[in-house]
Amino acid sequence: MTGYPLPPAPGTVEHVSLEFANSAVSLPGDRVIDVMDTPVDATEWLIERNLAPADAQLWDVCVNRLHNLRAHTRALLAARADDQAPSDTALQAVNEALTRVPSVSLLRWSDDEGLQRSAEHPATQVVEHAMASLAADLADLLTGSDAEILSACSAPSCNRYMLRTHARRHWCSTRCGDRVRAARAYARRNTAPRSKETAAAN
Repeated sequence: MTGYPLPPAPGTVEHVSLEFANSAVSLPGDRVIDVMDTPVDATEWLIERNLAPADAQLWDVCVNRLHNLRAHTRALLAARADDQAPSDTALQAVNEALTRVPSVSLLRWSDDEGLQRSAEHPATQVVEHAMASLAADLADLLTGSDAEILSACSAPSCNRYMLRTHARRHWCSTRCGDRVRAARAYARRNTAPRSKETAAAN
């Protein structure tokens, strides 16, 4: 995640689906940093979170599928944070990803280790396994106790989601909070002189 501009939002350590939703972050000036922008970036992101084997290699079509799931993940998080009914399209997309969860580890033979059980990760199915894991974590988040403290960051230019670890938390990071406070202070400084001038004119 080289170059990522913000620390992890609260809750992303516990829920990889929340980190997944926040993997494309909006910044002031209409800038967006997407840490899953390319096949190389997406592969690295999945490997670092044990969602893909170390020798995985994704292609553009895989990244497009991940981006699509991320959009639906964000739609479901937004609906839950706003206490609204989710869209059927988002539910269907996440449920489709959930069906890719492997039901069992298969029995394998190794000349060195003998019989053992392991999950199959063909190159063509790496992204499906990753999507299934992300969807399963999202389902747990949305139906568990943490759903009650799910929230969007209140900073106007931020698009990240978080868990409100305490009632007074409104921002996903100190940086977002500082930016909002600085904007408020700037607005107060700009309006105060005009208010005094108006009072003096009256």
